[in-house]
Amino acid sequence: MARRHATDGTSGSSLEGLFPDGLPSAVPAPRRDPAARRLTRLLPLALWSALAGIVVAGNLHLERPGRILLASVAVSGAAMLVVAVAPVLVVTMAALAVMGLMVGFVNIVAVSWLQARIAQDMLGRVMSLAMLVGFGITPLSLGVAGALLDVNATLLFAGSGLLVIGVAVAAALSRYPSKFDAPSPILGTARPEPVTA
Repeated sequence: MARRHATDGTSGSSLEGLFPDGLPSAVPAPRRDPAARRLTRLLPLALWSALAGIVVAGNLHLERPGRILLASVAVSGAAMLVVAVAPVLVVTMAALAVMGLMVGFVNIVAVSWLQARIAQDMLGRVMSLAMLVGFGITPLSLGVAGALLDVNATLLFAGSGLLVIGVAVAAALSRYPSKFDAPSPILGTARPEPVTA
C-alpha cells in the first residue's frame, strides 16, 4: 500500500516511532496496518478528552474566566509542542489528552461568552454565521495540514504549537482577559435566577 511520509527522518520524536513508514494514504483495516492501529489509539483519546473538557466547562461557574481561558489556550499549544518532540507513545498520548481537554473547555467557554453578548433576536443569525465560518475553514486547514505532513510532521506540530502560544501571549499583552471578563452589555452584571422545582 502506498504511504505518505510524515517526517523527513531528521527528528527523534515519537511521530517517527508511531509511523516509521509514513502515514497511510488511506484509512486501512487496523488489523492489517500497524500505523492504522496506532491512529485508532490516538484519535479516540483526543476526542474523549475534548468531551471531558466540554463537561468540565459546562459544570464550572467562573467569575472571571478570561485568564483561565487564555491559560488553557497556551497549554494546548504547549501540548502540541510536546506531541512534536515526545520520545515515546505514552508521552504523546498524554499530550493529546491534555490538548483535547483544553480545546473542549475553551470552545464551550468562548461560545458561551459570545452568546451572552448577542441580542436574542440576532442570536440565531450570528451563531449560524459563526458555525458556517468554522465549518468552512476546517476543510481548508485540513488540506494545508495534509500537505505539510508530506513535508515534515514534527515541524507541523511544533510550528502549530508555537503559533498557538504566540497568539496567547499576544492576547495577554493586549489585556484580553480583562476585556473578556467585562460585563455583557446585554446581560450586565445580573445573574439568572436558579431554577427551582
